[in-house]
Amino acid sequence: MKIFLTTIAIVSVGFAFAQRTEIEYNYQTEEYRYFKIIKKKDTIIRKEIKRPYSYKGTPTKIVVKDLNTFYYDVKMTAESHDITPVNGDQSVELLAENFTKGFGAFNGLIGEVKENDIYKSLFVDGKFQGIEGIKNGLGMAESQFQSKMELLEMRGMKLEETQLQLSKSSKNLKKSFDQLLLADFVNVQMLKLQQNRNISPSEMIERSDLLIRKLLKEDISLEGVIDGSEDVNLKLATDYSAYKSGFLQYEVQHNDLISEIGKLKSQLGEDSFLPIVAAWEAELEYDFLEIKNNLDALDMLMVEQNTSKVRNTYLNAFESYDEIIHSDFEFKYSVEPEKDVTMLKMEFIEDNNSSDSTKSSNVIKTRNIEIPTKGGLRINSSAGVSFLRFFNGHSSYSNDNGIVREIQGDAFRPALTTMFHFYNQTYRPVTVGGSFGVSVPVEGEKAFIYMLGTSFIFGKGQRVILNAGAFGGKIERLSGVNKGDAIPVGAVVPTKAVFDFGAYIGITLNINKLF
Repeated sequence: MKIFLTTIAIVSVGFAFAQRTEIEYNYQTEEYRYFKIIKKKDTIIRKEIKRPYSYKGTPTKIVVKDLNTFYYDVKMTAESHDITPVNGDQSVELLAENFTKGFGAFNGLIGEVKENDIYKSLFVDGKFQGIEGIKNGLGMAESQFQSKMELLEMRGMKLEETQLQLSKSSKNLKKSFDQLLLADFVNVQMLKLQQNRNISPSEMIERSDLLIRKLLKEDISLEGVIDGSEDVNLKLATDYSAYKSGFLQYEVQHNDLISEIGKLKSQLGEDSFLPIVAAWEAELEYDFLEIKNNLDALDMLMVEQNTSKVRNTYLNAFESYDEIIHSDFEFKYSVEPEKDVTMLKMEFIEDNNSSDSTKSSNVIKTRNIEIPTKGGLRINSSAGVSFLRFFNGHSSYSNDNGIVREIQGDAFRPALTTMFHFYNQTYRPVTVGGSFGVSVPVEGEKAFIYMLGTSFIFGKGQRVILNAGAFGGKIERLSGVNKGDAIPVGAVVPTKAVFDFGAYIGITLNINKLF
């Protein structure tokens, strides 16, 4: 019997390992799909089924698809129990507006020419307002100052030309810094995409592709990252050098003009024209100081923008893009059910890099899956009544005035029965399995009857079981005489207990689990 049960168990477990179940849940569409995975030699067959179930002793795979794995953490909780009683496209200007760190201090320095404070202060429609103001104040009658004013105006015009060149250099420099702003912006937006739970993974991939193409143009590769960062570094250094050279020229011309204005002031003395000249001088000094302060800020920014930092900025953006496009956006989990039903709870949690206890308060969505178990040997006990019939009948004998008489028994002999059932688990309400047990007849000899057969088990919790099969047990048969033979009157009919076989049917109820 032990060998028989062991064989049943091995066959059952072996069958389970040949197949397994895979459950797919799509986070975006809320669609569930169930597959039976069958391995035949080197071939794997993936067959879709209508409802989920698991195989005893074989892990069931759960795959959450179309999930933003950068934003969500998934907590899976599996509990098994028995039912049966058993044991976008952006412009550079807009990118710069969204950027709040790094080069923000430089924005006021490298504006358009029409926004430049020095240009607006000294020139209107190309005219140097300081000289014009003095000339208008002096008037043509003051001829002794006319020649000096003309010289100052010429120097003012040269200062204007240098100012225009400086503005052009600032525009070129602004383009270089705009590229760095773009790289930082792409980095920020890539992280925002990964943490955006309101877009689908396909949309995340599409947006990341647009962002990286803004930064790397056509060569979206590691080589493109290196080449792009080197180009930016070279252009930034070149434009910075040109801008600083322009400033040095502007500084010399500015100092010369201030020196000549100082001489003019000394000649005017307490003349009424002195306030006009002094105001022009103050305006020039204020503008120069403002540009000089901005240049100092630029120098600090240039110190920060070393080759490694620019390259790392590009590389971080590319790595974020690479993570997104190569992510399968799936979460996989495996559970090995042991009992009749496994309840799987999926909690989608905001991944804020905090402890699990904190995350528990950030559950975004919860879904539950009920997974019945199929396969695996189960053994249960039951008790009830069976009806026995020996193949050779179950008659009794009497001495009828010296003649051996046979008294035919009923067609079936009732017996109290205890059965043990072995079967494969199934999610269906009717289970077919084998059974063995022991019965004791309710009348006649109380010898044990040993039974082996088939069981039809109805239900899961409170179960009714129909049993049928063969049995073997001892029964009294004639010994040394036959029916109709003559024996002494009053003598006991000679019989002996022999082992015989028969068939049975019965009904039992589940009373307890064996294991």
